[in-house]
Amino acid sequence: KMKRVIQRLPQHCQRLQMRHYGVKHLINEPKINVGIEEFVDETFFDNRPLEDAGAAWEVHELRIKSLDDLHALHVLCLKERNRLLAMKTFHKRMKHKNQKKTRLRLRRVHATLTRIRTVVNQRYMVAEHAARLEFENNKKLGKYTYPLNVNDPEVKATMERLGIPLDTVM
Repeated sequence: KMKRVIQRLPQHCQRLQMRHYGVKHLINEPKINVGIEEFVDETFFDNRPLEDAGAAWEVHELRIKSLDDLHALHVLCLKERNRLLAMKTFHKRMKHKNQKKTRLRLRRVHATLTRIRTVVNQRYMVAEHAARLEFENNKKLGKYTYPLNVNDPEVKATMERLGIPLDTVM
C-alpha cells in the first residue's frame, strides 16, 4: 500500500534530498509494513537509535507541488506521525528517557502537516475568489437573467439535454 502511494509521486519527488523530512526515509524502506508494523519504525525492532531526519517542508516548497503530490505527502506524514506517536507512547510506558529525536521529528511532521493545510486553504481561497469574480463579470454581461430567452439556441440545447419541456419555462 505504501509503495503504491510512493510510486504515485513524480520522479523528481522520489529523488528528494534527505533534508526533506521523512519522505526519503519512507521511500527507501526495504519492505512494506502491514498491520501493526506500520506504526513502529524498523529501528525500534532492531534496538537502534532513531535515524536523523531533515527539515520540515517549507511553505514555498509546497506551493510548487501539485494537489496529488500534496495529498501523497500528507498521507506519508500522517503515517509517520502515527508511527512516532506509537513509539512515544511505548517509551513513555517503559519510562525511557531522552527521546529528543522522536519529539523533534514529531514537531517537524506537525509543521509539515500544518503547512500542507495552509497551502491547500490558500489555493481554495484563490479559486473561490476567482469564481466569484467570474460570476460577477458574467452577471454584468447579462448571462444570468430570468425569464430565460427560450429562442436562444444554447438555452434550447441545454433544456433539451436536461429534458425540460420548453413550455414550462415560458
